[in-house]
Amino acid sequence: MKKLFKILLFSLLIISCEKNIIGDFDGLAGDPIIEVEPTGDALLKKGVCFANKTTRWSHKANELGVHWMYSWGSTMSNKIPENIDFVPMFWGKGSVSDLKLDHVKELIAQGKINTVLGFNEPDKDDQANMKWEDAIALWPQLEALGVPLGAPAPANLSNLWLENFMKAAKENNLRVDYITVHHYAGPSVPALVNKLKTLHDKYGLPIWITEFAVADWGVATKEDNRFSTELVEAFMKGVLPELDKLDFVQRYSWFDGSNGAGAGVAALYTSSLYDENDNLTSLGQIYANHRPNINVGPGIDTDFVVPFDPDELMVNGHFEGGTYSNVISWGTWDAPKGWTGYQSTVAYDDVTAPYTGFYSARLLKGSSALVQVVDVEETKTYVYKVHSKWAEDFGHKMKVVFKDDVANKKIKASDALSSSTDWAEHTGEITIPAGVTKLRITLWNDKDEHFYFDDFSVKLK
Repeated sequence: MKKLFKILLFSLLIISCEKNIIGDFDGLAGDPIIEVEPTGDALLKKGVCFANKTTRWSHKANELGVHWMYSWGSTMSNKIPENIDFVPMFWGKGSVSDLKLDHVKELIAQGKINTVLGFNEPDKDDQANMKWEDAIALWPQLEALGVPLGAPAPANLSNLWLENFMKAAKENNLRVDYITVHHYAGPSVPALVNKLKTLHDKYGLPIWITEFAVADWGVATKEDNRFSTELVEAFMKGVLPELDKLDFVQRYSWFDGSNGAGAGVAALYTSSLYDENDNLTSLGQIYANHRPNINVGPGIDTDFVVPFDPDELMVNGHFEGGTYSNVISWGTWDAPKGWTGYQSTVAYDDVTAPYTGFYSARLLKGSSALVQVVDVEETKTYVYKVHSKWAEDFGHKMKVVFKDDVANKKIKASDALSSSTDWAEHTGEITIPAGVTKLRITLWNDKDEHFYFDDFSVKLK
């Protein structure tokens, strides 16, 4: 009996010393803590995601000392600092075009890239907005690129989008090399690590965290965000070393809260790496100091400057002038400055290539509109010009409607704009009736596909 007791005691001692693979975050006082310093690729995990429209993005990548970055697009900018790996993404179904595939193939042949990311939040209407069946249908074209391929990154892992996609990929013998994850939640290190461990156990593949930050969803204003700067800083200090130690986590990328849009402005405020003046926050400094890329090259100026035209009547017709929160009774949208409307916003060049610059306007499918009122002179003739395209070519027609803003009376409608998925220019004239000094210009989309327009101009003839 005494011998059996000793055996049991010895077994319990062995078990009590076994490391918790999900994470030892709250060790008991007096327990020995053995830290294993990460080496090799574990030192190169830190990255960042900046769209090419982000102000000073190249300088910011340099300042943060990242080892890799992506832009939600497949085009590799020549302004990426040296010694930062660029990872292209095929953002949505419209991204899988011969032009973009050929561009990425050329980058691969030149040895400039060695992996590719799949679709971005396909389960959300305002993101890639794809059925998993659509993703499966397009996947062979991405697989044919011949480099490691990351799975699509849904916004919500509980809606079975990823599970259905991975099941179909296996059934169709399609290759997926690693799982990509988005994580926006409270400042809990164990919650994130447990989530990653569960995913790794389920799919048996490496993991990239392509977006993560602390978020207080549902908060109305940034001042009401319940996660203080101190809490977020403590989370970052705690989670980054844990991610470095997890061998199945190959890369991670913090989402800069200062790039939040819509509800994300308030929800992600304390997760900002940069402040309103584009200076590093204290959180940004923590990220920059964590395993920095000591070989990173200098940043390069990237801002797009719109040519000034004193004869132009439209305000922000190029859509490079920023956005504002357009709040109406049934929703909030990041509308382009100078415009009103609903269910409409700007699309960055990682969503669709603009006609010029980094932005174009997007009218969401279903029912959406953008409106601007300009000052005009009665009886004078004006020339208008707009460039437009559709997300898919279903033969849809769109017209620009001109009204007397005061009397709310239609003056004329343009001829039908192009139904193509390629940018097409449309030019016309309008003569202002007597007594009219305010011209309302409206584009309204009631079709089942997104509509884009850019460089809208109105000038006196």
